[in-house]
Amino acid sequence: MKKCLITITIMLMVYLLSAQWIKQTSIPEYASLRGIFFLDQSHGWCVGWNDSHYSTINGGNTWELMDSLVAEHLDNVHFVDNNKGWVGGADGIWYTNNGGFGTNGNWIQQWDTWGAIYAKPFFIDYLTGWFIETTYSWPSGYTGSSIYRTTDGGSNWIQAYSTEWEIYDITFIDSLKGWAVGAMGSIIVIHTVDGGINWEPLTISNNKLLSSVCFVDSLSGWSTGYNYSDDYSLIFHTLDGGITWQQQGDTLDVWLNDITFVDPLNGWAVGDSGTILHTSNGGMDWEIQESGTLAQLYTISFVDNNLGWICGDSGTILHTNNGGIITAIRKSPSLYYSKKNCNYIKIYPNPVRTNAAIEFFLSETDHIMLSIFDITGKKLQIIYSEKLGKGNHTINWNAEAMKGGIYFIRLETGNKTISRKLLIKN
Repeated sequence: MKKCLITITIMLMVYLLSAQWIKQTSIPEYASLRGIFFLDQSHGWCVGWNDSHYSTINGGNTWELMDSLVAEHLDNVHFVDNNKGWVGGADGIWYTNNGGFGTNGNWIQQWDTWGAIYAKPFFIDYLTGWFIETTYSWPSGYTGSSIYRTTDGGSNWIQAYSTEWEIYDITFIDSLKGWAVGAMGSIIVIHTVDGGINWEPLTISNNKLLSSVCFVDSLSGWSTGYNYSDDYSLIFHTLDGGITWQQQGDTLDVWLNDITFVDPLNGWAVGDSGTILHTSNGGMDWEIQESGTLAQLYTISFVDNNLGWICGDSGTILHTNNGGIITAIRKSPSLYYSKKNCNYIKIYPNPVRTNAAIEFFLSETDHIMLSIFDITGKKLQIIYSEKLGKGNHTINWNAEAMKGGIYFIRLETGNKTISRKLLIKN
């Protein structure tokens, strides 16, 4: 008994020494956390689906539910100081002037995104900001995207750009220079130099979708992408302000959701299956960092080279105080958080045109439910619901009745929820 106890203690010590991304929250596992933002080492906010909106004033050691924010589905959050901030999603754009904390947060809806599935705000200061809005109509599918701008803190919004395609991300380095990316056929990057009054399309190539973008100055920028003709993800880099882009690193079989850089050298990208990538040389080389989870990760927020946070499915908030780099003893491969000791889900092919195979692993016998959701969080169909034994399982699903667009396949068991992004092409 003593020998067994000593062995377990040593294994736990090795794990703690090596795990540089730590899950720091007790948020319920049913919460799908979509957007996270930290202003400094103490003040942070996290929003998600199903009224899962939280804030912290101690670096994430504890998180408090923002009861006063009455929006069910939110994807993004951005603050300019400890008090003034904006959140956005299918339930509109909301603003607070007192930090939005707890039941005393003062949240005001500034824009009702009726018919929209996605809205992302980005502000340079408390007056100057922009947001992207992507609309969707069931069952016809995506109906286009718009970019709005404000110069009075969101009291008034002016439409500055519109397109029939989807826009997913927007960023600015100052009040004039900004970029937006998405799925726009051969034109998937647009750029402005006058604060968003006018937008210029820039071309990368066909058959690619860009999900996120970041710039550290007027020339150097990065974007995560997905090649839906050949089914792989990739990272692009530009050194001329977005006029030309080059692929960095190898292609990946996971969907990348977000990318951020704190300077021209140090950056991170996150995505499906708990994927965290890191570079310390501007993206010439990317390494995988251990996340300790297979949950889908959506958003990253760093305040410097060391302090960072990531949010995702299953109530996941990860934190690092050293950039995620392992500096101590590395745990043995047998202790890795792997597909052999936890639930996971995989879809292939992805994108899908007609039929898809949904593969998943159960760590124990359980009742499972496989469902498909649209990007607003609306459950469209229960694909499979049954009690299954421990091990690998595959469910074949026909997607011919679905319109083209982005969806989520969700695997629910007794105490866990795992989602996987799915792209349907008609």
